[in-house]
Amino acid sequence: SLMPELKQAYGQYLGDRLKFLVVQSGNNEMWGRDSLPFPVYLNSGLGLVDSLYPQEFEPDKQFGKAMGVPVQSTRQYFRGGNLLFDLDGNCFSENANETADLSDPVGYFKNYFGCKTVTILDQRGGIGDVDERIKFLTGKDVLTNDDSYANILKNKGYNVRRVPKTTSGSYYR
Repeated sequence: SLMPELKQAYGQYLGDRLKFLVVQSGNNEMWGRDSLPFPVYLNSGLGLVDSLYPQEFEPDKQFGKAMGVPVQSTRQYFRGGNLLFDLDGNCFSENANETADLSDPVGYFKNYFGCKTVTILDQRGGIGDVDERIKFLTGKDVLTNDDSYANILKNKGYNVRRVPKTTSGSYYR
């Protein structure tokens, strides 16, 4: 187990806020952004939104129980990597995969995830997840490797920093 090493390495920064939840998956792999529930603010306080993840890794209820917060299910397949939001609740998704299949993606994101605004972007390569091209930092600072996205984000008032695309493909990790 890596827990003692992680506690030693990060405990000084996080104190007693550092918690661990061990969840077994079928192949000992885990994609945190894609498969885990989204934290949201509900009228009653913090909660989690569960979307279905196709790789048979559904620890959402376990996370809710461990955190002591309610879990609301969308009952919809959705990879978490195709939804990003800033600290003001402005949400971004690419019009690809499951977002493209939604009859009302703006309503879906507002209803389940509490988005104040929703921007649906054209898919710009990769697997169709917006987290391949955008990374929100603090405040209005954002990173992107795409000129089109940079222009859209600047027009929305963000301070955009361009990062290069990797040589391994049309997306970065």
